[in-house]
Amino acid sequence: MKKIGIIGGGIAGLALAIDLSKRNFEVTVFEKNTYPNHKVCGEYVSAESIPYLTYLGIYKDLKEFPHLKKLEVSSPSGKKFKANIKVGGIGV
Repeated sequence: MKKIGIIGGGIAGLALAIDLSKRNFEVTVFEKNTYPNHKVCGEYVSAESIPYLTYLGIYKDLKEFPHLKKLEVSSPSGKKFKANIKVGGIGV
């Protein structure tokens, strides 16, 4: 079995770890923070990736998260930009 190390246990690092373990790699994920950790961010997963998330076996856990169809961004001064998201996605 091949061994691999992944630096970073965010969404991308964890998805890669799951994928590689399904392909018979022995995976170690190195993360500087402890879980769970609060992190203010705009995590968004495009609906285009749902087939891949299903393959990884994690989409079932994301079904309860908000499915997004609109984007709204605001500046510190209060100005807002709003738009519809054509493909949509999941807010994580």
